[in-house]
Amino acid sequence: MRLIIFDCDGTLVDSQKSIMKAIVIAWENFGLNPPKLSSVLRIIGLSIQDSIRMLEPNLNEKQYEELEKELYNAFVKINEQTKIEEELFPNVVETLNVLNDDKTYLAVLTGKGRLGLQNTFKNQNIGEYFIATKTSDCGPGKPNPQTMNELIVELGVEKESVVMIGDTTHDILTAKNAFVKSIGVSFGYHSAGELVQAGANQIVNDFSNLPTVIDTLLEN
Repeated sequence: MRLIIFDCDGTLVDSQKSIMKAIVIAWENFGLNPPKLSSVLRIIGLSIQDSIRMLEPNLNEKQYEELEKELYNAFVKINEQTKIEEELFPNVVETLNVLNDDKTYLAVLTGKGRLGLQNTFKNQNIGEYFIATKTSDCGPGKPNPQTMNELIVELGVEKESVVMIGDTTHDILTAKNAFVKSIGVSFGYHSAGELVQAGANQIVNDFSNLPTVIDTLLEN
């Protein structure tokens, strides 16, 4: 069996609007000026703790703890809404249908919380494709490889048969730290050049190109 692990935000769905909305709510509630979208796109995929520290490097530990609570509550509030501001990237469902065969496990490894991922699955009707998931609730965030390694062990797959699909350097570095191959998608939140520099084995410009690239990468 082979295992294809997908990031969620920026890879399966374009969720920058909902993420930015949560950050604006949290920062304003905390009395800070919200960061620019360009800065937010740099931290998507990281844990809440790491994200806050990158966006606001000059706070003290108590402030980090308080802002973390604000951001967590903002995400919960948004995920309680009926409609979340995120859309599937083109050709995601069609490609998942191609990849979903009897020789392949599909999984998700994301910086989203469990509730957020469940809502994405529900709103986009894609949860049925994935045999396993790891969220920010499951352990240390990217680029720590712990949860990726746990996925691999739980599914009983050899690392030579695993590939990570992601749009940020955080995804690529997680795969690199776990000693598995990776494919970067150029339509997400980090540039193709950054993904290559981080160690991506291949880059695709359209989700529909993944089956061919995965076949080639895992055969080598």
